[in-house]
Amino acid sequence: MRQGLEDSGKAGVTDADLERLKGAQEFGYATTNESCFGKANLLARWWASTDNKQNVQSERARYQSVTKADIMRVYNKYVKGKKCLKTLVNPINPETGKRKIQTAENP
Repeated sequence: MRQGLEDSGKAGVTDADLERLKGAQEFGYATTNESCFGKANLLARWWASTDNKQNVQSERARYQSVTKADIMRVYNKYVKGKKCLKTLVNPINPETGKRKIQTAENP
């Protein structure tokens, strides 16, 4: 994962990458807002984490206005050359009794 981040940092963000990320964000809003629970959870997060009253339209506009330069600025400030936390989880599958190795890395 670390190597993938470094490679992406060197190559930069393409227009296709940016459109894919924006599309994924839009999809997330659509699926979150399908249920009353999802809507309530989203509004509660906004209310707890911001001083202003955000709504779906303002939040969508905020994400749609992200540029390739924004992504690279954040990458260079918070990811590039920084230490990371890597965890390894070995849960036992209750059906098979075998361990399944799962690795997660927080850049």
